[in-house]
Amino acid sequence: MVTKNPLRLAIDQLIPETGLVKKSGSWYLRQEETIGVINLQKSQYGDQYYVNIAFWLLPLGDVDFPAEHKCHIRTRLTRLLAEREQELVQVLDLTVERPDREEVLKQAIEENIVPVFKSCATLAGFRQPQGRYFLECSLVVGEAQQLLDAVV
Repeated sequence: MVTKNPLRLAIDQLIPETGLVKKSGSWYLRQEETIGVINLQKSQYGDQYYVNIAFWLLPLGDVDFPAEHKCHIRTRLTRLLAEREQELVQVLDLTVERPDREEVLKQAIEENIVPVFKSCATLAGFRQPQGRYFLECSLVVGEAQQLLDAVV
C-alpha cells in the first residue's frame, strides 16, 4: 500500500476552507488581479521538500494555472518565515521524525500564506504591510516590478 505524502495531505486539507484549487501538484487561489500559487517541490537529492509561494499578476497576462517557476513574484516559505526556518526545514524533511508535520505545515500556510494571498488580491494590496513584506522576501521579475512601481 502506498502512503500519501503527508506534506501534500496537509495542503490538501486547506482546500475547503481557503478556496484553493489543486492542479498538477500546485494549489491556486485566483483573485481579482492576482493568482496565488503554493507549490511543493521535492529535492533531487532526497526526501526533502520546499514550499514555493508565488503570485501571477493578471494585468501581465491572463492564465488559468501558471507554473510556479513562471510566476512574476516568487519566494519560499522558509524565506517568508525566516524566524522559523530550522523548524520548517525539519518539517519538510521526510527523513526527520516529526509526528506534528502535517499540523505545523498546515498552520504555517493557514496563518501566514493565506492571509498574504487575501491581502494581495489586487496590486494595491502589495502596498499593505503583508504585501510589502512578501515583496521584500521575493524575487520579482522586471515587468512585474515596473507594474508594481506604477501602482505601489
